[in-house]
Amino acid sequence: HVTNRRPGDINEDGTNDVLDVVAMVGIAFRNNPNPERPGSADVNADCVYDILDVVALVNHVFRNGPSLYWWCIE
Repeated sequence: HVTNRRPGDINEDGTNDVLDVVAMVGIAFRNNPNPERPGSADVNADCVYDILDVVALVNHVFRNGPSLYWWCIE
């Protein structure tokens, strides 16, 4: 178990990958428990876990999309 404090690394294995996308879907749509470090899941920094976080993480993981944010910016 790696504690890396990386935005989007929901399972804290040291990388942003498909496993994090699956975990994010569970958080956003299935009311799965929030991650151990809640800031890791709000990757678009809009203060909610939703489809926009899933899309941002997918773009980052599979399309070298923009950097992810850590936590909510109000």
